Amino acid sequence: MLRKPLRGILGPMLRRFLLPVGLCLLLAACAAKAPPLPRTEPVADLERIPQTAFAFVGDADALLMTSERQAERAAALRTRWFTPWNRAAADFPADDVFWGFSAFAAKAWGQDLRPRPAAWMQALEDNTRRGSYPNLARPAIALRRLDLRLLPTIEPVFRDPAAPGEGFPFDMNQNSSVHAGTPLFATHLTADGAWLLVEGPAAAGFVPARDVAFVDPAFLARWQALPLAAVLEESAPLRGADGRTLELGRIGMLLPLLDATGSPRLLLPRDDGAGRAADSEATAPPGAAQPLPLPLTQGAMAALIDRMLGRVYGWGGLYGERDCSALLQDLFAPFGVRLPRNSGQQARSGRAVDLKDLPDAEKQARILAEGKPFLTLLTLRGHVMLHLGDWDGEPAALHAIWGVRTQGGEAVTPGRLVIGRTVITTLAPGREQPDRVSAENFLLRRITGMTFVE
Repeated sequence: MLRKPLRGILGPMLRRFLLPVGLCLLLAACAAKAPPLPRTEPVADLERIPQTAFAFVGDADALLMTSERQAERAAALRTRWFTPWNRAAADFPADDVFWGFSAFAAKAWGQDLRPRPAAWMQALEDNTRRGSYPNLARPAIALRRLDLRLLPTIEPVFRDPAAPGEGFPFDMNQNSSVHAGTPLFATHLTADGAWLLVEGPAAAGFVPARDVAFVDPAFLARWQALPLAAVLEESAPLRGADGRTLELGRIGMLLPLLDATGSPRLLLPRDDGAGRAADSEATAPPGAAQPLPLPLTQGAMAALIDRMLGRVYGWGGLYGERDCSALLQDLFAPFGVRLPRNSGQQARSGRAVDLKDLPDAEKQARILAEGKPFLTLLTLRGHVMLHLGDWDGEPAALHAIWGVRTQGGEAVTPGRLVIGRTVITTLAPGREQPDRVSAENFLLRRITGMTFVE
């Protein structure tokens, strides 16, 4: 007699119970078939190797260079720094400063990822008045951080974005960049008066004319008579007397030093309203700037490296960031050690050891045996790294890298496994993904030599 009523009562109860249970079982079955969660980092090295240079420091107070040799290098850096103010004519021939027009002719793509029309390039070339180069010869100074452009425009120039490793962020119109307060020599003014061609201590390029001021003999003499200070913190606020931030300091920035005690007092340039440079006093946070050169110890270098680790990659200094050679140039500058601007020049900047034709195992063994941690550049075509030492029996390196080359295949398009920042890796990042990164694309395979900073 009770069966029917019980079925009537239990039916809805069972459905309410079994529906969630069935749903849970279904989700569990789906979860078992789901692919694993993506890795936190694009390559395993970034999870396996501590992202701190102090992991490679044996003796923090150990000098990496004798004080005498460091003083020699610091004097050479200072001389080179002010070289643009001590010339009377352009140092670069026309073919070197206008090469972008021939290099990009009919081969330039814009930010819309479409080929640039020929008229766009022709208008820029007409504006340069190439036939009158050089039409200027005046010492000048960067009023703020400047991008040095190959063509007189802020617009980007890409190679075929469909090709592996091309497109963003590789704006080929970006030659280099300079920090605020960098001495310059202006050699050419465009027809519209909007762009100046300038030569800096390490590179040349077009910059907006409004971002440069010309220096007179009194300004030049004052700045060259003062000692230089190196900025040691990223985005350090350099404040004027009214408390406003006049400029954000960056590691590698060099400025005249007025007083090193407490909160360091530095000089920054400003426009006097007539296109001429005048002084502005700026105060840095305590410890954010110190007289050049800093003692070159393992600990001091590791501290600077750690402040630069994780910074976003910036091709040619775009967006105020660093590529591989700019990273090393800015890292060594506070220690009074000048490095050239690009990776090829850095490879030729000191005593070098050729590793090009060695098998991988022998190449790695020689880097471990002969490389001097913190003082050895590992060089390859288009890239440069700093050898930090041994990690689990392998060389480890500091570098600013966009990505690891990937191979083709059924499911993989040739291109880059993007890292996009300053990191510490082995010489084979990405090897745990053999379907994407082959041994042919390992950094170790492509290394051609070691260059020693001495």
